[in-house]
Amino acid sequence: MSLLPVVIFAFNRPRKLRRILEALRPQSIDQLVVFVDGPRKDADLPDVVACRSNAQAVDFAPTELYFWDENHGLPGLLDNISLVLQKHPWAVFVEDDCLPMPGFYAFTRQALECYANQPQVFSIGGYQPLPAHYLKANPNAVVSCAHFVCWGWATWRERWLTLLPDVNRYSELFDHLHHFPDTGGQDLAKMARAMATGKIRESWDVKVAVSCLYQQRVHLLATRGQVRNIGQDRSGAHGSFRAAVRDRLIHNQNVIDRLPPDLSWPADVQVDDEYAARLQAYLVECQRLALQLLFTRGWDILRHL
Repeated sequence: MSLLPVVIFAFNRPRKLRRILEALRPQSIDQLVVFVDGPRKDADLPDVVACRSNAQAVDFAPTELYFWDENHGLPGLLDNISLVLQKHPWAVFVEDDCLPMPGFYAFTRQALECYANQPQVFSIGGYQPLPAHYLKANPNAVVSCAHFVCWGWATWRERWLTLLPDVNRYSELFDHLHHFPDTGGQDLAKMARAMATGKIRESWDVKVAVSCLYQQRVHLLATRGQVRNIGQDRSGAHGSFRAAVRDRLIHNQNVIDRLPPDLSWPADVQVDDEYAARLQAYLVECQRLALQLLFTRGWDILRHL
């Protein structure tokens, strides 16, 4: 059986990286690969150095460390993923704001082994966007969706290599991003078009999500979340007050601290249209509640001026 490495992408958040490392310590991982991006400015250097020190101090697994002198940003993650998958037939990936629960590594290993011969499955995801009560009919399993979720995920080398040509030309897909299927969700189409026109900075996961949708790939997510997002503090590249309010409502509503002992694995995996519809409706409702909360608080502030 091939070694299954866990790959961490870090930059300038040493406290978060330390939490990720401590969460992985008891999970008996085969190997740890850590990328620490270079500083964007001189002020970043102390935290970048601290992240490097955290990675060098790992003593619970064999390590492979990559410390970049220059800053590659989020677009550089594509090259980092390719670098890992040139060496390994499969890998698990987490960013420094994705805290793995105790069952995360075991879950991804089981899923990778189970679906190794189903090429339509592109990724295994540990984060579950929907709250548990939406999935109570099938609590100890995986659900399939058309939208790529990058908060704690895993894939195979050959599927990554097959996807890359479309990743590199994502803006040409779907008639230059004008005709998206409904299963991709409204947010993905908007973000992809905004990226292609330079309105927002590039994000590697959007390119991957668009390409997977184009190739009609399936993503499997744990029904009970195996990852908690700890980046909702405006410390990351996409931080904003509005996003923080929205994320407080949406995220980490379905996380468990153990792996269910009796997981079931669907034999033939296709996109679950019902799950996609429930997820889209939930996200729309959370967006509405976030705007309502912001309006209410803004009105209260104005009243007391």
